[in-house]
Amino acid sequence: MNTTMTLLSIYQKLPFYQAGHFSGVQALVDRVSRSKRVHVIELAIRQGVQTMILMQALASQPDFPIKHLKVTAIGTGFEQQIKQTGDRLKSFAESINLSFSYKVVIVKDMLDFNRDLLELDPREALGVFSLYGLWSLIMQQDRLESLMKVIKSINPRVMVMCEVAANLNSPNFVNRLI
Repeated sequence: MNTTMTLLSIYQKLPFYQAGHFSGVQALVDRVSRSKRVHVIELAIRQGVQTMILMQALASQPDFPIKHLKVTAIGTGFEQQIKQTGDRLKSFAESINLSFSYKVVIVKDMLDFNRDLLELDPREALGVFSLYGLWSLIMQQDRLESLMKVIKSINPRVMVMCEVAANLNSPNFVNRLI
């Protein structure tokens, strides 16, 4: 079984991932639903399950049809996997007749991330989505602060963060679970 299939199997069996996805997507939809053009910056896109849910939600709005959804996936590695996710999302968008574009932004270090990499358009409703993606920056405060300054400077309508409530950086393994 490949990595994508394994992760999708885990997703199906662990409902807390689904709860995070659905509540996060709903928060995003609530803030951008009346917009014709939507731009979502994904800080941890992985397999893009949450993006497919968002696509369905936006495409199924009878009163406020969306004209275009743009997703910018940010990463510091795994470029090939992020591109493959984009290919799956493009195929899914075609299947539901949704105008869609996808851009991958890879930076070597999160300190290199800046607003000029995002191709922002003032006509777009902007949202930021981070699904279990910021925990890795907790021990790198300068990178986390730099990322948050960029996000603040682009003034999104909404920023959705889903994170596991655990002490993931404790040197004592048992304390990580308490």
